[in-house]
Amino acid sequence: LAYFMKILTPAELEKLIYKMAGRLLRMRSLEKFRLFWRYLVSVDGSRILTFTEPHCKHCLTQKKDGKIVCWYHAVEEAKLVCNNGMALSLCTEFIENPTQDVETQDCELNAFYRLEKKLKKEFPQLSICLLLDGLYACQQVFDICKKNHWEYSITFKEGSMPATFGEYT
Repeated sequence: LAYFMKILTPAELEKLIYKMAGRLLRMRSLEKFRLFWRYLVSVDGSRILTFTEPHCKHCLTQKKDGKIVCWYHAVEEAKLVCNNGMALSLCTEFIENPTQDVETQDCELNAFYRLEKKLKKEFPQLSICLLLDGLYACQQVFDICKKNHWEYSITFKEGSMPATFGEYT
């Protein structure tokens, strides 16, 4: 497995993930995990590596009181979630800065805009319901879902969007 991972390019690995998920979907192995005829796909960002010094030119930074406290790498993941606790990766997009000297860093929302294009390209007919957190509660995301014929469920915590939260309590 280690040898295989050494010779495989990131693009080939990504294709392998698409093919594995696609095969399971075509075989109808995941039909029982649908909810109202749609597959549940969770989309969220996660940190994958953290460093005490810059690792590469693509590192994101976390600041506290204007001072960098760590450098890190993160990904945006779309995972097909099942009611038995299983989650299958469908699509991944790295959240990274193009260079070290950027005014604004890349973020989960920008990575979502890139990820949705990949997800639609690789699974154009997949009937899905996106499971999102409050970060994605914006018109641009709603428009993307409408354009792609995706349903969505967005959760948010009290305090994250006070005006909106007040409307629903």
